[in-house]
Amino acid sequence: MALTTGRATTSVATRQLPHRRLSRRDSCRTGGQSGSPAGGQTKQCPAQRSSSSTGSAPPTVAPKWFYAATVNGREAGLTLFVAVLVALTAYGVATTPQPRTAAHIGSADSFVCPLPQNVSGSADIPTTANRIAVPPRPAPGTVPTTFTPTSAVVCDTFTGDTVAADGTVSYLERHYIGDFGPVLEALNAPSARPAWPIFCGTTDDSMPPLTDMWLIDADGRAMEPTYPISGCGFDNTLGLYEIQSLPEIFTVEHHAQLDPAAIELLFNCPSALPALPTPGPRPLLDLSIFPSGICRFDTTGPIPAFTGARIWNSTDPVLSEEVLADPPAASPCTETATSVVAVAVTDSATDDWRPVTIAVELDGCRRILGNGFTPLAASPNIVTALSSTG
Repeated sequence: MALTTGRATTSVATRQLPHRRLSRRDSCRTGGQSGSPAGGQTKQCPAQRSSSSTGSAPPTVAPKWFYAATVNGREAGLTLFVAVLVALTAYGVATTPQPRTAAHIGSADSFVCPLPQNVSGSADIPTTANRIAVPPRPAPGTVPTTFTPTSAVVCDTFTGDTVAADGTVSYLERHYIGDFGPVLEALNAPSARPAWPIFCGTTDDSMPPLTDMWLIDADGRAMEPTYPISGCGFDNTLGLYEIQSLPEIFTVEHHAQLDPAAIELLFNCPSALPALPTPGPRPLLDLSIFPSGICRFDTTGPIPAFTGARIWNSTDPVLSEEVLADPPAASPCTETATSVVAVAVTDSATDDWRPVTIAVELDGCRRILGNGFTPLAASPNIVTALSSTG
């Protein structure tokens, strides 16, 4: 059978099996040509045309391991992302702050200032209040919505700077009134979500002591508030600050009685002085004298009697080397002092830095005495400063 076209005539068998005409791509794969155009010119495969026309190298095909590494990297990144997401979700659930519970309300008679923390471990039961008969307080918590405070009471966390001859120290109960809106907002705030430990640092002994306080309403009821917790686990005491920013209308004084050991611990001076120090050859400059308290004694009797103590304050002369270098050696004297103050200082010349008692005569010979040390003459400025009882 003959097929006639406009350009050429081609003969094919009438019984030939059906076949598929090769495309240009197939021809390139098998190494043949897809046909010869008129004029005897041969068409080139795309890659061959590009190579021959541009002169560049054939495109580089990435090895199979490259694709495998890319897929594995994507899978690892996806796994890491999912793990981090799960960890963050678990952290968020585990660190969700617990809801705060409301406080119970009771009678204001149930609330009395406790002993300050600096003496609670060493003080006798105060004689000015029957603390044993006071009933326990209601449970603390947030300020209930049914409670409208009209005043607040804040207790001192430390005793005063002086102690009497019988060991009595005082502390105050402070009463405040005013606008309690900011107070309630701060006290009833939710606790913060716990922060990562790396952002909180380490705890130490520099945290302020807890302050005891309660709120009172117009009906004479009272409740003890708690504080929201900060992200690092500490009490957020903004509410206490807001209370102490209100006007203080009056105070109530309480008392506690310290034993001799507590006096020495809190005031860092001897509460007993069996006798005046005996002079010796050592110079007082061997001592590092930085006292924190002054104990007073009446020396008119056979044994010096304790008459009180006070904290060393900024108006007192610092018995440093510069001050002790000025007083000359004490002249021989036989006058008897009727009043003496004693301080405990450090003997830096010893291996254990043991404390040494230094006594200053406020009258009589007015000497600075220490067991085994050469007496010095106390200057009028030192005597005047140490004679102060407040």
